[in-house]
Amino acid sequence: MLFIPDINDTRTDIIVEVRFFGILFALWKGKNYQIYWNMRVKITIEMGKDGEFHSVNKKVEEMNPKELILYATAMCASITMKGILDKEHIVPKSAEIEMSGVLDTEQVMAKSIYRSFNILYRIECSTLSEQSKIGRAVNLTTEKYCGTLQMLRRIAPLSHEVSIVSIETEGY
Repeated sequence: MLFIPDINDTRTDIIVEVRFFGILFALWKGKNYQIYWNMRVKITIEMGKDGEFHSVNKKVEEMNPKELILYATAMCASITMKGILDKEHIVPKSAEIEMSGVLDTEQVMAKSIYRSFNILYRIECSTLSEQSKIGRAVNLTTEKYCGTLQMLRRIAPLSHEVSIVSIETEGY
C-alpha cells in the first residue's frame, strides 16, 4: 500500500521507521505503510568577487523548470539581503545561499509538486557587530521582504537555516 503523509501531519503516531534502499517503511497506527522517498532538488548560488551572486551547480540555461523556481527564489533572497546590507554599509567576505525543495515524486516530472522548501544562508563577515547586522538582514529577507519566499510559503512549508561566521575579532 502506498502512503504519502499529509503535509500538515506531525507524524506523532509513527512507531517505527526504517529506510531501506531509498524507501521509507513505517508502522503507522498499527498498519504497515510503504512511503516512497521523495526527491530533493537543490540549487546553490554564491557571491562572486564582483559582489553579484552566481549559480554554483549549473548554468541557468541547463536548469529544468523545478530548479528554475529554486534559482529564482535564491536570487530574490540574495538581491533583497544585499539591498538591506548596502543600507548598513556592510559587504560580507563571502556569501552562499542554498535553496532546496522536496518533490512529491521520486524524480523530476511535469506533475511533480513541491512538498517543502528550505533555504540555507552561509555568510562570512569581518566583525561580530557585522555578524548581528547580517543576521538581522537575513531574518528580514526571509520573514518579510523577499516576495518569492513569501509566495513559496503559500505553496508548501518553508524552513530556513543560517550560518554566519565572523573571521576577525574586535578590539584584540
